[in-house]
Amino acid sequence: MSRTLTWFEVPATDVNRAVAFYEAVVGLTIERNPGDPCQAFFSHTDGIGGEICSGPFSRPGGVGVLVYFDVPGGVADALTRVEAAGGSILTPLTNIGPHGFIAVVQDTEGNRVGLHNMQG
Repeated sequence: MSRTLTWFEVPATDVNRAVAFYEAVVGLTIERNPGDPCQAFFSHTDGIGGEICSGPFSRPGGVGVLVYFDVPGGVADALTRVEAAGGSILTPLTNIGPHGFIAVVQDTEGNRVGLHNMQG
């Protein structure tokens, strides 16, 4: 069985700042790579992993692929932490019917990222 998504990369100008944002908003513990300060890893769940990375091929931006993070406690709860963590809300809490709730935010690096949960 193949998976649609196996790995993702979130580009960053300042990895430490981006790590602080995602830990605060998404509620994940992100592991820094002790051998490379330009990398930090999201915990692997269900075989899907990802990283925050900085470098010549990692340029933050507000266009392109949009990745949604599941936010425990609900999207509204996560949105209360976005601005305090240095981000901004682009699309407010939106009910998508039987698929739950979403919002789109801009992280500290200028990337658009989605937040999703079955709870509002």
